[in-house]
Amino acid sequence: MLKSRVTLLFVSLLIVIVVASLVPTGMRGTILWRELQNFGHVPAYGVIAVAFLAVFRQFKSLRLSRPLEYLAAVAAATMLGAVVEVIQYFGPRDADPGDILRNFLGATSFVLLFAVWESRKPQRRFRGRFTRTIMFVVGLLTLGAALQSPVRWGMAYLYRSNQFPVICDFESYWGTMFLVTQDARLQRSTVPDEWFAPAAGPSSNHAGSLALLHGEYPGLSVTEPQPDWSGYNSLQFEVYSEFPDSFALYLRIDDIHHNNQYEDRYTGGFTIHHGHNLVVLPLEDIRTAPRGRQFDLRHVAKLLFFITGKQALLQFWIDNIKLQ
Repeated sequence: MLKSRVTLLFVSLLIVIVVASLVPTGMRGTILWRELQNFGHVPAYGVIAVAFLAVFRQFKSLRLSRPLEYLAAVAAATMLGAVVEVIQYFGPRDADPGDILRNFLGATSFVLLFAVWESRKPQRRFRGRFTRTIMFVVGLLTLGAALQSPVRWGMAYLYRSNQFPVICDFESYWGTMFLVTQDARLQRSTVPDEWFAPAAGPSSNHAGSLALLHGEYPGLSVTEPQPDWSGYNSLQFEVYSEFPDSFALYLRIDDIHHNNQYEDRYTGGFTIHHGHNLVVLPLEDIRTAPRGRQFDLRHVAKLLFFITGKQALLQFWIDNIKLQ
């Protein structure tokens, strides 16, 4: 009876894992949701590893020692995860090598913690409290390593929400996690002393030092900004340029309805002069930008600052992207 129950549990979990792994990625939304989905591999394959352990123990002919039982369970769960990734490669989803690592971390942490839990039984007790303590600590550290990414992104979303209507600043590491560069290098730097000269100088001590490299559209994206901009009048940002000549800096803004056509978004250019620049963009210009419809200011999806053409290396500071 025990053997049949364990087998049924194992088969059920196997079916759930395979089916869940084949769900199209289009069902996923935000970065945080994807991180939570990825973390789901950890408990799933942790349970699978423990199920493997129970199955192995039903076959007395294997005659595995306890350490080999645990190693075999982790190895079997990890191999199963690798097979699923191969299936995904030829299926509706993209394979992710990172999932194999998460599967391994989940299997390892659960097996270690399960081993410590079952060691309370006299027949399963390890020799020495030190061994149990080490296994418990390693199990928790392994689980923590798998959990750090969703926790980190959760902190970033909390920071983003608390900072609104500031879309992006560089006063904290958390404010930079939603930034993505294209043919560019970004560094959080101290604001140049000259920046404080104008009356409209910055209210912060750090800015993003952006070096634009050779490329067709080098720039900086703000992904997943706080989406609801309704109730505000303008978007503004500050730029400080040491470049002696003026240059054109373009801003592209998409909402969630954007169809990847140029006419279906806001795209505007701004002349950046040497020194400090405060750019103010009325939201009404964004609202009326798409052809044939209004921009959805309740569901803003992305901002992209960029220059056009293959120009010489260009570096400037940008900061305090916010709504007013």
